[in-house]
Amino acid sequence: MVDHVFKDLEILDIFYENDMQKIFICRDKKDSEKVYVNSIIDKEILENISLQGLKDVFPKIKDVKEFSNKVFIVSKYNDNNLDTYLKENHLSLSKQFSITEKIMNKIDSYDNLSNFMVQGLVNKYNFHVDVYDEINDLGLFIFDNELINNAPNSFTKPLAEIISYIFTGEDNKEARDEGLIPPDVSSIISKCNEEDYIDIEECIKDFKGSQIYGLVNSKPEGEIENETESVEQIIDEDSNKNTDSDYRRKTSELRNNLYTYTRRRKPRKGVIAGLAAIIVIGGFIAFGGLDLFKGDKNPEKPDKPVIADDSQGNSGQEDVIGNDDIIGGDNDNVPEDIDEEVIGNFYNDDFIAKFADEKLGSLSNDKVHRGQDSIKISHNQEGVAGKYLVAGIDLDDKFKSYKGKKSELSYWMYTDEGQEVTVTLDYLKDGNKISSTSKKVYIPQGTWGLASTEINNNKADYVKVYVTTTKKSNIWIDTLDLDILK
Repeated sequence: MVDHVFKDLEILDIFYENDMQKIFICRDKKDSEKVYVNSIIDKEILENISLQGLKDVFPKIKDVKEFSNKVFIVSKYNDNNLDTYLKENHLSLSKQFSITEKIMNKIDSYDNLSNFMVQGLVNKYNFHVDVYDEINDLGLFIFDNELINNAPNSFTKPLAEIISYIFTGEDNKEARDEGLIPPDVSSIISKCNEEDYIDIEECIKDFKGSQIYGLVNSKPEGEIENETESVEQIIDEDSNKNTDSDYRRKTSELRNNLYTYTRRRKPRKGVIAGLAAIIVIGGFIAFGGLDLFKGDKNPEKPDKPVIADDSQGNSGQEDVIGNDDIIGGDNDNVPEDIDEEVIGNFYNDDFIAKFADEKLGSLSNDKVHRGQDSIKISHNQEGVAGKYLVAGIDLDDKFKSYKGKKSELSYWMYTDEGQEVTVTLDYLKDGNKISSTSKKVYIPQGTWGLASTEINNNKADYVKVYVTTTKKSNIWIDTLDLDILK
Protein backbone atom coordinates (compact mmCIF):
# COMPACT_ATOMS: atom_id res chain seq x y z
CA MET A 1 0.00 0.00 0.00
CA VAL A 2 2.86 2.40 0.77
CA ASP A 3 4.15 1.96 -2.79
CA HIS A 4 0.92 3.58 -3.95
CA VAL A 5 2.12 6.88 -2.44
CA PHE A 6 5.24 6.97 -4.60
CA LYS A 7 4.00 5.33 -7.80
CA ASP A 8 3.79 8.67 -9.64
CA LEU A 9 6.73 10.26 -7.84
CA GLU A 10 10.49 10.20 -8.28
CA ILE A 11 12.36 10.41 -4.96
CA LEU A 12 15.10 13.04 -5.30
CA ASP A 13 16.42 13.32 -1.77
CA ILE A 14 15.72 12.86 1.94
CA PHE A 15 15.09 16.36 3.27
CA TYR A 16 14.76 15.59 6.99
CA GLU A 17 14.81 12.50 9.19
CA ASN A 18 14.39 11.67 12.86
CA ASP A 19 13.01 8.79 14.93
CA MET A 20 9.43 9.86 14.29
CA GLN A 21 9.36 10.80 10.63
CA LYS A 22 11.16 11.02 7.30
CA ILE A 23 10.57 13.82 4.79
CA PHE A 24 11.32 13.15 1.13
CA ILE A 25 11.77 15.62 -1.73
CA CYS A 26 10.07 14.14 -4.78
CA ARG A 27 9.23 15.12 -8.33
CA ASP A 28 5.88 14.35 -9.92
CA LYS A 29 6.50 12.21 -13.00
CA LYS A 30 3.52 13.77 -14.81
CA ASP A 31 4.10 17.53 -14.45
CA SER A 32 7.66 17.69 -12.99
CA GLU A 33 6.36 19.56 -9.94
CA LYS A 34 8.39 19.07 -6.79
CA VAL A 35 6.69 18.05 -3.55
CA TYR A 36 7.51 17.14 0.03
CA VAL A 37 6.31 13.75 1.24
CA ASN A 38 6.23 13.79 5.03
CA SER A 39 6.18 10.19 6.23
CA ILE A 40 5.00 10.00 9.85
CA ILE A 41 6.32 6.65 11.03
CA ASP A 42 4.15 6.31 14.13
CA LYS A 43 0.53 7.21 13.43
CA GLU A 44 -0.33 7.15 17.14
CA ILE A 45 1.36 10.52 17.69
CA LEU A 46 -1.38 12.04 15.51
CA GLU A 47 -4.18 10.51 17.55
CA ASN A 48 -7.42 12.54 17.72
CA ILE A 49 -6.31 14.81 14.87
CA SER A 50 -8.44 15.25 11.73
CA LEU A 51 -5.78 14.55 9.14
CA GLN A 52 -7.98 15.05 6.08
CA GLY A 53 -8.99 18.44 7.49
CA LEU A 54 -5.38 19.62 7.20
CA LYS A 55 -5.92 20.28 3.48
CA ASP A 56 -8.53 22.89 4.37
CA VAL A 57 -6.21 24.61 6.84
CA PHE A 58 -3.03 24.53 4.74
CA PRO A 59 -3.46 25.20 0.99
CA LYS A 60 0.08 23.92 0.34
CA ILE A 61 -0.90 20.42 1.50
CA LYS A 62 -1.97 18.50 -1.61
CA ASP A 63 -2.87 15.12 -0.16
CA VAL A 64 -2.96 13.08 3.04
CA LYS A 65 -2.75 9.29 2.84
CA GLU A 66 -3.44 7.17 5.92
CA PHE A 67 -2.46 3.55 6.46
CA SER A 68 -2.69 1.24 9.45
CA ASN A 69 0.46 2.49 11.12
CA LYS A 70 1.74 5.36 8.95
CA VAL A 71 0.62 8.70 7.58
CA PHE A 72 1.94 10.43 4.44
CA ILE A 73 1.39 14.18 4.03
CA VAL A 74 2.14 15.47 0.53
CA SER A 75 2.74 19.23 0.26
CA LYS A 76 4.06 21.64 -2.35
CA TYR A 77 7.81 22.12 -2.42
CA ASN A 78 9.39 25.51 -1.82
CA ASP A 79 13.05 25.78 -0.92
CA ASN A 80 12.80 29.44 0.03
CA ASN A 81 12.12 28.46 3.61
CA LEU A 82 13.16 30.55 6.57
CA ASP A 83 16.43 28.65 6.89
CA THR A 84 17.42 29.48 3.30
CA TYR A 85 16.23 33.06 3.65
CA LEU A 86 18.36 33.71 6.74
CA LYS A 87 21.43 32.09 5.20
CA GLU A 88 21.17 34.11 2.00
CA ASN A 89 20.13 37.52 3.36
CA HIS A 90 21.83 39.92 5.74
CA LEU A 91 18.97 41.53 7.68
CA SER A 92 18.91 44.97 9.24
CA LEU A 93 17.45 45.30 12.72
CA SER A 94 14.15 46.60 11.39
CA LYS A 95 13.82 43.57 9.10
CA GLN A 96 14.71 41.21 11.96
CA PHE A 97 11.90 42.68 14.03
CA SER A 98 9.48 42.57 11.10
CA ILE A 99 10.14 38.90 10.31
CA THR A 100 9.97 37.92 13.99
CA GLU A 101 6.64 39.72 14.46
CA LYS A 102 5.15 38.10 11.35
CA ILE A 103 6.17 34.64 12.53
CA MET A 104 4.57 35.29 15.92
CA ASN A 105 1.39 36.43 14.16
CA LYS A 106 1.44 33.30 12.01
CA ILE A 107 1.66 31.14 15.15
CA ASP A 108 -1.24 33.13 16.58
CA SER A 109 -3.30 32.17 13.51
CA TYR A 110 -3.03 28.49 14.49
CA ASP A 111 -5.62 28.99 17.22
CA ASN A 112 -7.86 26.22 15.87
CA LEU A 113 -5.11 23.60 15.92
CA SER A 114 -4.07 21.45 18.84
CA ASN A 115 -1.05 22.61 20.82
CA PHE A 116 0.81 19.51 19.70
CA MET A 117 0.28 20.37 16.02
CA VAL A 118 1.30 24.00 16.59
CA GLN A 119 4.54 22.79 18.12
CA GLY A 120 5.24 20.71 15.00
CA LEU A 121 4.70 23.75 12.76
CA VAL A 122 7.10 26.07 14.58
CA ASN A 123 10.23 25.19 12.63
CA LYS A 124 12.54 26.94 10.17
CA TYR A 125 11.47 24.68 7.29
CA ASN A 126 7.72 25.19 7.57
CA PHE A 127 7.85 28.98 7.34
CA HIS A 128 8.86 30.54 4.05
CA VAL A 129 9.33 34.14 2.95
CA ASP A 130 7.76 35.44 -0.25
CA VAL A 131 8.99 38.37 -2.35
CA TYR A 132 6.95 40.76 -0.23
CA ASP A 133 8.70 39.47 2.89
CA GLU A 134 5.42 37.97 4.06
CA ILE A 135 5.48 34.74 6.07
CA ASN A 136 3.61 31.75 4.66
CA ASP A 137 3.63 28.12 5.69
CA LEU A 138 3.83 24.79 3.94
CA GLY A 139 2.05 22.68 6.54
CA LEU A 140 5.41 20.94 7.04
CA PHE A 141 5.25 19.31 10.48
CA ILE A 142 8.48 18.39 12.24
CA PHE A 143 8.07 16.67 15.59
CA ASP A 144 10.71 16.49 18.30
CA ASN A 145 10.79 13.58 20.73
CA GLU A 146 12.22 15.73 23.51
CA LEU A 147 9.64 18.49 23.15
CA ILE A 148 6.43 16.57 22.52
CA ASN A 149 3.66 17.74 24.80
CA ASN A 150 0.21 19.22 24.43
CA ALA A 151 0.65 22.24 26.72
CA PRO A 152 -0.51 25.66 25.47
CA ASN A 153 3.06 26.95 25.59
CA SER A 154 4.65 23.98 23.82
CA PHE A 155 5.64 26.29 20.94
CA THR A 156 7.97 28.47 23.03
CA LYS A 157 11.24 26.51 22.85
CA PRO A 158 11.09 26.10 19.06
CA LEU A 159 10.19 29.80 18.78
CA ALA A 160 13.23 30.73 20.90
CA GLU A 161 15.40 28.85 18.40
CA ILE A 162 13.91 30.74 15.47
CA ILE A 163 14.25 34.17 17.10
CA SER A 164 17.89 33.48 18.01
CA TYR A 165 18.57 32.42 14.43
CA ILE A 166 16.93 35.58 13.03
CA PHE A 167 18.93 37.98 15.21
CA THR A 168 22.32 36.24 15.04
CA GLY A 169 22.14 34.90 11.48
CA GLU A 170 23.67 31.68 12.79
CA ASP A 171 21.88 28.33 12.79
CA ASN A 172 24.48 26.60 14.96
CA LYS A 173 23.72 27.31 18.64
CA GLU A 174 27.34 27.03 19.73
CA ALA A 175 28.56 29.40 17.02
CA ARG A 176 26.05 32.16 17.75
CA ASP A 177 27.24 35.54 18.92
CA GLU A 178 24.63 36.27 21.57
CA GLY A 179 25.92 39.83 21.76
CA LEU A 180 24.14 40.51 18.46
CA ILE A 181 20.77 40.06 20.15
CA PRO A 182 19.27 43.22 21.70
CA PRO A 183 18.76 42.87 25.49
CA ASP A 184 14.96 43.15 25.23
CA VAL A 185 14.84 40.35 22.66
CA SER A 186 17.31 38.24 24.65
CA SER A 187 14.94 38.46 27.61
CA ILE A 188 12.06 37.18 25.47
CA ILE A 189 14.18 34.30 24.19
CA SER A 190 15.04 33.34 27.79
CA LYS A 191 11.36 33.36 28.75
CA CYS A 192 10.56 31.17 25.75
CA ASN A 193 13.25 28.65 26.70
CA GLU A 194 11.99 28.62 30.28
CA GLU A 195 8.36 28.27 29.06
CA ASP A 196 7.30 31.34 31.04
CA TYR A 197 4.70 32.42 28.49
CA ILE A 198 1.21 30.99 28.87
CA ASP A 199 0.35 31.48 25.20
CA ILE A 200 1.53 33.25 22.05
CA GLU A 201 -0.58 36.36 22.82
CA GLU A 202 1.46 36.97 25.98
CA CYS A 203 4.70 36.58 24.03
CA ILE A 204 3.54 39.02 21.33
CA LYS A 205 2.52 41.56 23.96
CA ASP A 206 5.96 41.36 25.59
CA PHE A 207 7.68 41.69 22.20
CA LYS A 208 5.68 44.71 21.05
CA GLY A 209 6.01 46.34 24.46
CA SER A 210 9.81 46.34 24.39
CA GLN A 211 11.65 49.66 24.15
CA ILE A 212 13.63 48.71 21.08
CA TYR A 213 10.49 47.55 19.25
CA GLY A 214 9.09 51.04 19.79
CA LEU A 215 12.31 52.60 18.49
CA VAL A 216 12.46 50.46 15.35
CA ASN A 217 8.80 51.06 14.55
CA SER A 218 8.75 54.76 15.48
CA LYS A 219 7.64 57.46 13.02
CA PRO A 220 10.60 58.21 10.70
CA GLU A 221 9.56 61.79 9.86
CA GLY A 222 11.60 64.92 10.71
CA GLU A 223 15.15 66.10 10.47
CA ILE A 224 17.90 63.50 10.85
CA GLU A 225 19.55 65.62 13.56
CA ASN A 226 16.38 65.44 15.69
CA GLU A 227 16.17 61.68 15.23
CA THR A 228 19.83 61.39 16.15
CA GLU A 229 19.22 63.24 19.40
CA SER A 230 16.50 60.76 20.43
CA VAL A 231 18.75 57.87 19.48
CA GLU A 232 21.53 59.34 21.64
CA GLN A 233 19.17 59.06 24.62
CA ILE A 234 18.70 55.36 23.93
CA ILE A 235 22.47 54.93 23.75
CA ASP A 236 22.93 56.57 27.13
CA GLU A 237 20.19 54.47 28.75
CA ASP A 238 21.48 51.20 27.31
CA SER A 239 25.11 52.04 28.13
CA ASN A 240 24.23 52.64 31.76
CA LYS A 241 22.57 49.23 31.91
CA ASN A 242 25.50 47.46 30.26
CA THR A 243 28.93 47.59 31.89
CA ASP A 244 30.63 45.64 29.12
CA SER A 245 33.62 47.75 28.03
CA ASP A 246 33.41 46.68 24.39
CA TYR A 247 29.75 47.71 24.30
CA ARG A 248 30.61 51.14 25.70
CA ARG A 249 33.45 51.52 23.22
CA LYS A 250 31.16 50.75 20.29
CA THR A 251 28.51 53.24 21.40
CA SER A 252 31.19 55.90 21.78
CA GLU A 253 32.38 55.22 18.24
CA LEU A 254 28.80 55.50 17.06
CA ARG A 255 28.44 58.99 18.44
CA ASN A 256 31.56 60.08 16.54
CA ASN A 257 30.54 58.49 13.24
CA LEU A 258 26.76 58.86 13.21
CA TYR A 259 26.56 62.17 11.33
CA THR A 260 29.25 61.15 8.85
CA TYR A 261 27.32 58.01 7.99
CA THR A 262 23.93 59.69 7.55
CA ARG A 263 25.38 62.33 5.21
CA ARG A 264 27.23 59.95 2.91
CA ARG A 265 24.54 57.26 2.74
CA LYS A 266 23.17 57.17 -0.79
CA PRO A 267 19.52 56.06 -1.42
CA ARG A 268 18.97 53.63 -4.30
CA LYS A 269 16.06 52.50 -6.45
CA GLY A 270 13.61 55.13 -5.29
CA VAL A 271 13.86 54.38 -1.58
CA ILE A 272 13.42 57.42 0.67
CA ALA A 273 16.85 58.07 2.14
CA GLY A 274 15.57 59.38 5.45
CA LEU A 275 13.36 56.35 6.10
CA ALA A 276 16.08 53.82 5.34
CA ALA A 277 18.78 55.67 7.26
CA ILE A 278 16.73 56.33 10.39
CA ILE A 279 15.42 52.79 10.77
CA VAL A 280 18.83 51.22 10.24
CA ILE A 281 20.60 53.77 12.46
CA GLY A 282 18.07 53.22 15.24
CA GLY A 283 18.59 49.48 15.13
CA PHE A 284 22.34 49.87 14.87
CA ILE A 285 22.73 52.10 17.89
CA ALA A 286 20.43 49.99 20.06
CA PHE A 287 23.21 47.45 20.54
CA GLY A 288 26.23 48.58 18.51
CA GLY A 289 26.21 46.07 15.67
CA LEU A 290 28.31 47.54 12.88
CA ASP A 291 27.16 45.02 10.29
CA LEU A 292 23.59 46.27 10.51
CA PHE A 293 24.44 49.15 8.20
CA LYS A 294 24.82 46.70 5.36
CA GLY A 295 21.03 46.73 4.96
CA ASP A 296 18.45 44.36 3.52
CA LYS A 297 17.65 43.15 0.07
CA ASN A 298 14.29 44.64 -0.76
CA PRO A 299 13.17 44.69 -4.42
CA GLU A 300 10.65 46.75 -6.27
CA LYS A 301 7.74 44.37 -5.96
CA PRO A 302 6.29 42.51 -8.97
CA ASP A 303 2.55 42.36 -9.51
CA LYS A 304 2.34 38.95 -7.86
CA PRO A 305 4.55 37.38 -5.19
CA VAL A 306 6.63 34.68 -6.89
CA ILE A 307 9.19 32.17 -5.68
CA ALA A 308 11.23 29.96 -8.00
CA ASP A 309 12.21 26.41 -7.14
CA ASP A 310 15.85 25.80 -8.00
CA SER A 311 18.04 22.75 -7.98
CA GLN A 312 21.77 22.49 -7.46
CA GLY A 313 23.75 21.97 -10.63
CA ASN A 314 27.12 20.70 -11.77
CA SER A 315 28.99 23.66 -10.34
CA GLY A 316 27.88 22.84 -6.83
CA GLN A 317 26.63 26.39 -6.28
CA GLU A 318 23.50 27.02 -4.27
CA ASP A 319 20.80 29.11 -5.90
CA VAL A 320 19.65 32.30 -4.19
CA ILE A 321 15.89 32.61 -4.01
CA GLY A 322 14.25 35.67 -2.53
CA ASN A 323 14.79 39.41 -2.44
CA ASP A 324 17.82 40.52 -4.42
CA ASP A 325 17.56 44.29 -4.73
CA ILE A 326 19.69 46.27 -2.25
CA ILE A 327 18.62 49.22 -0.11
CA GLY A 328 21.74 51.18 0.72
CA GLY A 329 24.59 48.76 1.41
CA ASP A 330 28.33 49.18 0.93
CA ASN A 331 29.06 51.79 -1.73
CA ASP A 332 32.05 49.70 -2.84
CA ASN A 333 29.86 46.65 -3.42
CA VAL A 334 27.98 48.12 -6.40
CA PRO A 335 30.08 50.20 -8.80
CA GLU A 336 28.29 53.41 -9.78
CA ASP A 337 29.10 53.10 -13.49
CA ILE A 338 26.62 50.25 -13.92
CA ASP A 339 22.85 50.64 -14.21
CA GLU A 340 21.66 47.19 -13.15
CA GLU A 341 18.11 47.64 -14.41
CA VAL A 342 18.97 48.22 -18.08
CA ILE A 343 18.78 44.93 -19.95
CA GLY A 344 20.87 46.52 -22.72
CA ASN A 345 23.93 46.07 -20.51
CA PHE A 346 23.67 42.34 -21.18
CA TYR A 347 21.87 42.11 -24.53
CA ASN A 348 22.31 44.76 -27.25
CA ASP A 349 23.14 45.24 -30.94
CA ASP A 350 26.87 44.66 -30.39
CA PHE A 351 26.09 41.42 -28.59
CA ILE A 352 23.81 40.25 -31.42
CA ALA A 353 26.39 41.09 -34.08
CA LYS A 354 29.25 39.48 -32.18
CA PHE A 355 27.47 36.14 -31.76
CA ALA A 356 25.22 36.12 -34.83
CA ASP A 357 26.27 32.59 -35.71
CA GLU A 358 24.92 31.17 -32.43
CA LYS A 359 21.36 30.34 -31.37
CA LEU A 360 20.32 33.50 -29.57
CA GLY A 361 17.41 34.52 -27.41
CA SER A 362 15.49 37.51 -28.74
CA LEU A 363 14.16 40.73 -27.24
CA SER A 364 10.47 40.57 -26.42
CA ASN A 365 7.90 42.83 -24.81
CA ASP A 366 5.04 40.32 -24.57
CA LYS A 367 6.14 39.22 -21.07
CA VAL A 368 8.31 41.43 -18.83
CA HIS A 369 9.27 41.42 -15.17
CA ARG A 370 10.51 45.03 -15.11
CA GLY A 371 11.03 47.68 -17.75
CA GLN A 372 10.13 47.46 -21.43
CA ASP A 373 11.77 44.26 -22.70
CA SER A 374 12.83 40.79 -21.68
CA ILE A 375 14.93 38.12 -23.41
CA LYS A 376 12.80 35.33 -24.87
CA ILE A 377 13.65 31.76 -25.81
CA SER A 378 10.98 30.88 -28.35
CA HIS A 379 8.94 27.68 -28.49
CA ASN A 380 11.21 24.66 -28.85
CA GLN A 381 9.38 22.76 -31.59
CA GLU A 382 11.63 19.72 -31.49
CA GLY A 383 11.25 19.14 -27.76
CA VAL A 384 14.94 18.26 -27.58
CA ALA A 385 17.76 19.98 -25.73
CA GLY A 386 18.20 23.48 -27.07
CA LYS A 387 21.04 25.69 -25.86
CA TYR A 388 20.43 29.42 -26.26
CA LEU A 389 22.85 32.29 -25.69
CA VAL A 390 20.85 34.87 -23.74
CA ALA A 391 23.34 37.39 -22.34
CA GLY A 392 26.92 38.59 -22.39
CA ILE A 393 29.00 40.21 -19.65
CA ASP A 394 31.86 42.29 -21.04
CA LEU A 395 34.42 42.61 -18.25
CA ASP A 396 36.65 44.85 -20.38
CA ASP A 397 33.90 47.36 -21.10
CA LYS A 398 30.57 47.87 -19.36
CA PHE A 399 31.43 45.66 -16.41
CA LYS A 400 35.13 46.42 -16.07
CA SER A 401 34.64 47.25 -12.37
CA TYR A 402 33.81 43.57 -11.80
CA LYS A 403 36.83 42.06 -13.57
CA GLY A 404 38.87 39.75 -11.36
CA LYS A 405 36.29 39.91 -8.58
CA LYS A 406 33.96 37.24 -7.29
CA SER A 407 30.44 38.31 -8.24
CA GLU A 408 26.92 37.01 -8.64
CA LEU A 409 24.54 37.25 -11.60
CA SER A 410 20.87 37.25 -10.63
CA TYR A 411 17.97 36.99 -13.07
CA TRP A 412 14.22 36.47 -13.14
CA MET A 413 12.71 33.69 -15.28
CA TYR A 414 9.20 32.88 -16.49
CA THR A 415 7.86 29.93 -18.47
CA ASP A 416 4.49 28.81 -19.77
CA GLU A 417 5.30 25.22 -18.79
CA GLY A 418 7.05 24.26 -15.53
CA GLN A 419 10.48 22.83 -16.24
CA GLU A 420 14.07 22.42 -15.17
CA VAL A 421 16.64 24.28 -17.27
CA THR A 422 20.42 24.41 -17.22
CA VAL A 423 22.14 27.78 -16.85
CA THR A 424 25.70 27.68 -18.18
CA LEU A 425 28.44 30.30 -17.93
CA ASP A 426 31.25 30.15 -20.48
CA TYR A 427 34.34 32.13 -19.43
CA LEU A 428 36.35 33.66 -22.28
CA LYS A 429 39.83 35.17 -22.46
CA ASP A 430 40.84 36.97 -25.67
CA GLY A 431 37.91 35.30 -27.43
CA ASN A 432 38.86 31.78 -26.34
CA LYS A 433 36.88 29.67 -23.88
CA ILE A 434 38.95 28.94 -20.77
CA SER A 435 36.34 27.34 -18.48
CA SER A 436 32.66 26.72 -17.95
CA THR A 437 30.20 26.16 -15.07
CA SER A 438 26.61 24.91 -15.10
CA LYS A 439 23.73 24.61 -12.66
CA LYS A 440 20.14 23.38 -12.73
CA VAL A 441 17.27 25.80 -12.12
CA TYR A 442 13.65 24.75 -11.83
CA ILE A 443 11.11 27.30 -13.14
CA PRO A 444 7.49 26.87 -12.02
CA GLN A 445 4.73 27.47 -14.55
CA GLY A 446 3.16 30.89 -14.96
CA THR A 447 5.12 32.84 -12.34
CA TRP A 448 8.28 34.95 -12.32
CA GLY A 449 10.99 33.32 -10.22
CA LEU A 450 14.33 34.69 -9.05
CA ALA A 451 17.55 32.70 -9.42
CA SER A 452 21.25 33.49 -9.38
CA THR A 453 24.59 32.09 -10.47
CA GLU A 454 28.01 32.83 -9.04
CA ILE A 455 30.72 34.19 -11.33
CA ASN A 456 34.14 33.15 -10.11
CA ASN A 457 36.94 33.34 -12.65
CA ASN A 458 39.56 36.06 -12.19
CA LYS A 459 41.15 35.54 -15.62
CA ALA A 460 38.10 35.93 -17.87
CA ASP A 461 37.42 39.13 -19.81
CA TYR A 462 34.00 38.03 -21.07
CA VAL A 463 31.23 35.75 -19.79
CA LYS A 464 28.57 34.18 -22.03
CA VAL A 465 25.30 33.13 -20.39
CA TYR A 466 23.41 30.17 -21.87
CA VAL A 467 20.07 28.58 -21.00
CA THR A 468 19.41 25.00 -22.09
CA THR A 469 15.80 23.75 -22.25
CA THR A 470 14.18 20.49 -23.34
CA LYS A 471 10.51 21.51 -23.12
CA LYS A 472 8.30 22.67 -25.99
CA SER A 473 7.67 25.99 -24.33
CA ASN A 474 8.68 29.63 -24.15
CA ILE A 475 11.02 31.07 -21.52
CA TRP A 476 11.54 34.72 -20.65
CA ILE A 477 14.59 36.11 -18.79
CA ASP A 478 14.50 39.60 -17.31
CA THR A 479 15.89 41.98 -14.68
CA LEU A 480 19.48 40.76 -14.89
CA ASP A 481 21.68 42.16 -12.15
CA LEU A 482 25.32 41.82 -11.19
CA ASP A 483 26.66 42.24 -7.65
CA ILE A 484 30.15 41.87 -6.20
CA LEU A 485 30.35 39.31 -3.40
CA LYS A 486 32.36 40.02 -0.29
